Amino acid sequence: MRSKRELSRRHVVRLTGTVGLGVAGAGCIDDVDETGAGADESSETDPGSDDTDSGSEEGDDESADDLDDEAGDASSGDEEVVEGAEYAVPSGTTIVFDVQSTGWVGVAPSKIEGEANPTLVLEEGGAYEIGWVGDDGATHNVELRAEDGTVVDDLATGDTSEPNDRQRLEFEASEELASYVCGTHDGAMRGEIIVDGEADGRDGDEGEQTDDRYEIAPGESITLDGVTSGWVGIAPSEIEGEANPTLVLEEGAEYEIGWVDSDGMSHNVELRDEGDEVVDDYTTELTDDPGDDQFLEFEASRELAYYVCHPHEAVMRGRIHVE
Repeated sequence: MRSKRELSRRHVVRLTGTVGLGVAGAGCIDDVDETGAGADESSETDPGSDDTDSGSEEGDDESADDLDDEAGDASSGDEEVVEGAEYAVPSGTTIVFDVQSTGWVGVAPSKIEGEANPTLVLEEGGAYEIGWVGDDGATHNVELRAEDGTVVDDLATGDTSEPNDRQRLEFEASEELASYVCGTHDGAMRGEIIVDGEADGRDGDEGEQTDDRYEIAPGESITLDGVTSGWVGIAPSEIEGEANPTLVLEEGAEYEIGWVDSDGMSHNVELRDEGDEVVDDYTTELTDDPGDDQFLEFEASRELAYYVCHPHEAVMRGRIHVE
C-alpha cells in the first residue's frame, strides 16, 4: 500500500505570528525614524510653513500608529491562514492539495478548491485518503498529527520534491487527529482537522451541499468530463457538475462508466481496488480523442474502490462504494 515513515515526536510551537510581529515591529521603528528625519529636513527648508511642520509631526505619529496596526494585522493574518475556513468532508472522500511553501491549497473535493490551509471537519470513524500534487521545486511530505505535534499511527509520507502515489495516506478519522502538516514547512503548511459525528452540518461555504455521495441506479451509464484538474460529472443528473463524485453502487448490478470531451490531454478510465490495482482488466486505452471505446461495462463488486485516469491519477480520482 502506501509508503510510510516513522518520525520522532515533535512539539510544534506556533511562532509564526510572534516572529512576524517582531519583524514588522523592527521595520516600523526604522520607517518611523526615517520619516521623522525627512519631516525635520522639510520643515528647515520651509521656515515660513509652521502649519505644514505641525502637520508633518502629526502625520509621523499617525504613520507610526498605522504601521503598528499593520504589524498587528499581519500577525492575525498568519493565524487566519493556519486556522482556515471549516469544510465538512464526508466519509469516503479523497482530499487533494496543491503544494506551495506558503501553505496548502485545496484541489479536491470541489468545496476546498483554491482554499489555503482549509480546516477539515471529518466524520469520526470515517475512511479518508489525503495527499498532494504539484511541484514548486521544494521538498514536501504530508503527515497527520495530534494536538501535541506527534505523528498519529505512523501516518506520514516520505520527503520528496516529486509527488506520486506514495504521497497519499489512507486513514480512519479519530479524535486523536488535530492537523495535517508538511514536516519540512510545518509553520506555513498546516491545516486543522476537526473530528466529530456531525460533519455533514458544517461548511465554510454558504449553503453548499456537504454530502458528496451519489447513489447510482442499476443499469445507469455514468458519464464524466475528462478534465486534468479532476473528473466532472455529466450523467446521470445527480452528479452533473460535481468534481470527482463518490459513486454508491448496488452490489451485483450492471453499470457503464466512461468519459467524453477532451481538454487536449490524453486520458483513460480504469477501475481499481483499495490497493490501487486495476480490477478484472477494467481499463481503457489512453487517448485525447474519446469515443465509445472509452466506456467500460462492469458488474459492481465490493472489490471496486476507485475510478481513475492513469496519467492524472492524483487528481482525476473518485471513490466507489458498493453496497
